Amino acid sequence: MTLLALAVVLPTACASSNGDDSGDGPGADLPTIVATTDIWADVTQNIACGGVVNVVTLTPPGTDPHTYEPSLADRATVANAGLVVANGLGLEASLLDTLEAVEESGTPVFRVGDHLDAITAADDAGEPEDAGDHPEDEADEHDHAAGADPHFWFDPVRVLGTLEALAVAIADATAIAESDIEACLASYTTELETAHAQIVDIVAGLAPQQRVLVTNHDSLSYFADRYGFRVVGTVLPAATSAAEASIAHLEELAEIIEREGVTAIFGEMAHTSATVDSLASQVGDVEVVGLATDGLGPVGSPNGTYIELLVTNAETVVAALASDG
Repeated sequence: MTLLALAVVLPTACASSNGDDSGDGPGADLPTIVATTDIWADVTQNIACGGVVNVVTLTPPGTDPHTYEPSLADRATVANAGLVVANGLGLEASLLDTLEAVEESGTPVFRVGDHLDAITAADDAGEPEDAGDHPEDEADEHDHAAGADPHFWFDPVRVLGTLEALAVAIADATAIAESDIEACLASYTTELETAHAQIVDIVAGLAPQQRVLVTNHDSLSYFADRYGFRVVGTVLPAATSAAEASIAHLEELAEIIEREGVTAIFGEMAHTSATVDSLASQVGDVEVVGLATDGLGPVGSPNGTYIELLVTNAETVVAALASDG
């Protein structure tokens, strides 16, 4: 808090989805919403679509939000925001002290994960579910301490259940008219519902026995739960890419891959892993496939928006798993 009080730098951001946030550009006088990742910046910008809010992203493109360490400028940016939109459920582990400090000083922090039913490490992925099958009740605010998986953005239905609460938080923190917020929310809801239906169609042609996933770290449980896949193993046995795998664990995983006939290991496109490559070489006939997991790609790329990330990842997963016929 002392550092925050002494900070004299103007708020800056690593990426902005609306105008110049340098302090002198056309967005300088607009209220600022800070999102911890570019995924939530994109979602927030779509709900606050009237162009009267400056939405900025805290973590730089290609940065792992599990391990990102905030700078003094980042702390000032967060402290001067009208609203902070965070993933929650422990994703931003290195930002927890900063978020709690600014919240205590009066800056509202909206943790998306507090508004959905989270998967824990003990939950199993099951059959495909319809949009209405998950109760989207507000979860206990301390769920992140109980081993909840923070990668819920891979389930657009769960995300849909949080958008109304996010819209209320945006309206409370800005001067956007209620009618404008409602129109933006309705439009984006339709887009997400369409994306969900598209993903259902994408995976429909994949046989149940082919819907088997091995990932670099435990990041696709929500995707598996929603669309009827099984996660049979992870290279890093944790929900964070900062974990490490033991030799015994990798040997056991190699046996699982061979037994299950796994044809692909899915890793993070932005973070290469020598461990994953080594495991694939050891097993043989296994492809290492990169996915955009923790962040968006450049504007105009196949993963340039949250919705594009969802659809492109689904297409990539299905193409890799269908390759064995």
